[in-house]
Amino acid sequence: MSPTKDTSNFFKRAEYSEEYWDTYLAARPAHSQSFYQSIYSYHRRSPSAQFQTAHDIATGPGQVAAELSNHFDHAIASDLNPTHLEVAAHRLSSLTSSGTISLQRSSAEEIATHYPSGSADFIAAAECFPLMDASKALDTFSQLLKPNGPSPCDVEPTEKAGWKRAMDRMASFLDDVDVSGEVWRDVERWKWYAQHPLPFYEPEACGFNVTTSSADNVEKKVVEEEDSEF
Repeated sequence: MSPTKDTSNFFKRAEYSEEYWDTYLAARPAHSQSFYQSIYSYHRRSPSAQFQTAHDIATGPGQVAAELSNHFDHAIASDLNPTHLEVAAHRLSSLTSSGTISLQRSSAEEIATHYPSGSADFIAAAECFPLMDASKALDTFSQLLKPNGPSPCDVEPTEKAGWKRAMDRMASFLDDVDVSGEVWRDVERWKWYAQHPLPFYEPEACGFNVTTSSADNVEKKVVEEEDSEF
């Protein structure tokens, strides 16, 4: 069986439902404060680190953007899905009305076309990176980031287009993504519960074989974490 092609907006709803989106978030990983603090600490290690502008790529209902707004002067929440942006606007209304968060409809691969080069201090791609064209996304992130700006990514299963690629990439813990070369420096791969394979990677769940792979030059700095709050 091959992955089916996505031809519709999976999340499109006729009207906003607080209960629906609360349930949606309850089913997603709840990033702990220790998780975020690890990322912020990594950011502070740069001698030129600033906390002015953060981008939350594929923001969904905006929970990560809300967290980033507590630490950065301004957070930009972008998503290609108009329904998600409508939901984020609803749930983040106080933050958008104050100008703390702004919304932008864009794919991850094209986000740099909406903002000046070197205008972001920080980019987050939470639970979405496996769906992206990795090389194009990393290229546009490098344009958008200031020198030495970090771009953390983490993963979560999805039922949208790119299912096979996404499952292969998640099972590989993004090791297949090449972030070597002169553009990216001081790359670290942090893995939460990497020793616990998840059942949805099995052929019975996917309908196809999941293949793991690794870039030829995966970085030597790999940190494996267990966080009971995650």
